[in-house]
Amino acid sequence: MNKVYLLPFQVMMHSTVEGLQKYLPKSILPKDYGGDLPSLRTLADEWNKNFEKYADRFDKLDEMEVDETLRSTPLQDDELLGIYGHFRKLDID
Repeated sequence: MNKVYLLPFQVMMHSTVEGLQKYLPKSILPKDYGGDLPSLRTLADEWNKNFEKYADRFDKLDEMEVDETLRSTPLQDDELLGIYGHFRKLDID
């Protein structure tokens, strides 16, 4: 039986900025929404500057590869431990 578990996360829609500010403090909202933080354009520009600042690091990460020849081989059957990855249900009274 498959069960779906939902995170306790709600999406709320607000038709006015005042309605939004009832749920979120001004200290975490950008100026565009009546908050104390810089405008969305300023925040986006800062993000872009940081991406450009660390562009060489991102390029190096893109070039990284895994050497599959160094990967360990899968474990085989073992008399002491049984077959790896197979589990049996234990009924405990």
